[in-house]
Amino acid sequence: MTFDKNKHREQGHLYNTTQWRKTREFILSQSPFCAICIEMGIDTKATEVDHILPVRLGADFFDTNNLQGLCKKCHAKKSGSERVIKPKYKKIIR
Repeated sequence: MTFDKNKHREQGHLYNTTQWRKTREFILSQSPFCAICIEMGIDTKATEVDHILPVRLGADFFDTNNLQGLCKKCHAKKSGSERVIKPKYKKIIR
């Protein structure tokens, strides 16, 4: 699926809420190291919180089971790659 700027804008305000700040703090306290770096055997401090399944693909924004701590570099790389994902099936509009 391609990156949907309008959907991203709709969700953008959620990052400025108390609920997100508390959720982010919780995730980083539970996962202080970057999940991707750890898989490569590197201990890098997590500074950002990532939606494992992007919200624009149907995930709940505040679902802590869908959040992980990442370092800035890994988060940028993962988010950038998600913007070019093409859907397997085209949606038929009638």
